Amino acid sequence: MATVISLCLLVLIINCVQSQYHRRDLDICEVAIHKSNCSIQTYVTNTQSDLTTGINSLTERYKKLEHKLSKEMKQLSKRVLRGARKLESLVNEFVDTGKKGSWSRSGQCPEGFVTHDDKWLSCYMMSSFNATWYEAREICTALDSDLVSLNSVKEHFLVSFFIKNNAEYNKAAGWWTSGTYVTKTKQWVWASGLETRPFTFIKWAVNEPNEEHDRELQCVMMYHLDKLLWHDQICSDSYNFVCEKTMT
Repeated sequence: MATVISLCLLVLIINCVQSQYHRRDLDICEVAIHKSNCSIQTYVTNTQSDLTTGINSLTERYKKLEHKLSKEMKQLSKRVLRGARKLESLVNEFVDTGKKGSWSRSGQCPEGFVTHDDKWLSCYMMSSFNATWYEAREICTALDSDLVSLNSVKEHFLVSFFIKNNAEYNKAAGWWTSGTYVTKTKQWVWASGLETRPFTFIKWAVNEPNEEHDRELQCVMMYHLDKLLWHDQICSDSYNFVCEKTMT
């Protein structure tokens, strides 16, 4: 009987102990869950704050970039306008200069252009100022013409003769033509308008051209110190130039 009572007491004690541990575990879990909820809430709050700060920062940067872009667009517009006025001024100066040519202005040539005689199918205008090869092309195009293409011995000597025998032109360092080097095809061509034609006649100076040694020398000029023979030159250099308008 005593043994049975002892066993009953032992079971009761064990149950009590297990019950205490169970409650303690529940309390621990409850505390942990509470802390976790607090951490999540804090993280969400901090994230929202960071996002708000980031959005404000991006908005401020956008406003600054928008202001900077607006300012640069205004400056670019002014530069374009100045460039257009400069080009217009050069074209007007060029036309006035062409009127002074010693060749006759045939009835077939536009104002400011001169030609050799009525049978010659090209009219020419010589510049009295320097320009890069690219600028020279633009000016000739504005005058409904192209940089000169020297397609024959006769044309080369006609243009050379006119330059050498005109006091206003014979001191110029050089004269741009439409000749240019096409790297892809490795050819020298005349670039008239949208067309290119390979050279069928050449009048290079001694040891010219030099494009094999210097890839930047890709435009053709008539060089004053070499009897107006052809030299390849850097296209961004500035020289006088000759415009040609073919009459048909």
